[in-house]
Amino acid sequence: MVSEIARQTSLGLDKEWTPALAMPSPTGMLCWARPAGTVTDGHLLPPVNEVSWDSIWWWSRPDGALQLHPASRNTAKAQAMFGVRSPLWTAHTIIVDPKKPRTDEVVGSPHGHRFVSVLGAAWLFDGAGQHS
Repeated sequence: MVSEIARQTSLGLDKEWTPALAMPSPTGMLCWARPAGTVTDGHLLPPVNEVSWDSIWWWSRPDGALQLHPASRNTAKAQAMFGVRSPLWTAHTIIVDPKKPRTDEVVGSPHGHRFVSVLGAAWLFDGAGQHS
């Protein structure tokens, strides 16, 4: 239910927003009971597989960038990853400037990622953005 609310709220996120003002902490993880969407598996070159993502974790790097990792419960793929089973595996990675307003998703830029909007909506919906 919460993933659906965040997904629907992200569709209305048509204005610029800044990750640094919205995120509840410099590092964190958000998990949903059901997939929040799909993302291209960034481990394959060229990326060809769409996989569901069920969580996203982020961390603020020492260089000031924000690194975002949507993760999947795709167990068939997880078994193939390094020969180990894991309940979650990172499906994609992007790095953003947390102080720069997000416009790529709003204008439909090829550099935009739907999961960024869903995460931003979840942060803003929760009202957890508490630091700058």
